[in-house]
Amino acid sequence: MILGIRTAGGTEPLTVGDGFYESVGAPRVGDILDEETVDLIYLEHQRREAMKIALRLLAFADNSERSLTEKLRRKGIPREIAEETVREVVRLGYLDEMRALAVLVRAVANGKLHGPLRVRAELTAKGYPQAKISRAISALCESGEVDFEENFRLLLEKKTDGHPSPEEIQKYKVKYGYKSC
Repeated sequence: MILGIRTAGGTEPLTVGDGFYESVGAPRVGDILDEETVDLIYLEHQRREAMKIALRLLAFADNSERSLTEKLRRKGIPREIAEETVREVVRLGYLDEMRALAVLVRAVANGKLHGPLRVRAELTAKGYPQAKISRAISALCESGEVDFEENFRLLLEKKTDGHPSPEEIQKYKVKYGYKSC
């Protein structure tokens, strides 16, 4: 439902849900609202806008909770509402960091043939928490979906003539993050 709130600069259209509209007394055209009701309407409008933006962002790509909060803040959403919105999309299952991490770990480890150090660095840069990254890597290693030893063997095969020197092996270990798993 769209409410037109008259201000000094004209009428401002604010979107609220039907239930919320009823909870504030179902105001009609020409009703004079107290300041507290107007503030509640603005707050509800901001929440709805934040959710629309969050869902639009999630439709394009998975995000970490931190990066989604930051994107909402850059769109002008107050911190408290941005954090509340992120908690709600997590609760609804629209944002699942562990699911997203599993996809990203497989893509970076198996697709790009990067080692665990490089995988951690890339995902940390995307805003994912270290503890969740470690859990995702461990789970994928245990299930056999990611095999860093095999990936390193494939990397050496791809980058060398099949007979890498010890110097080349060390170079690729460092460059691609294969120090440990």
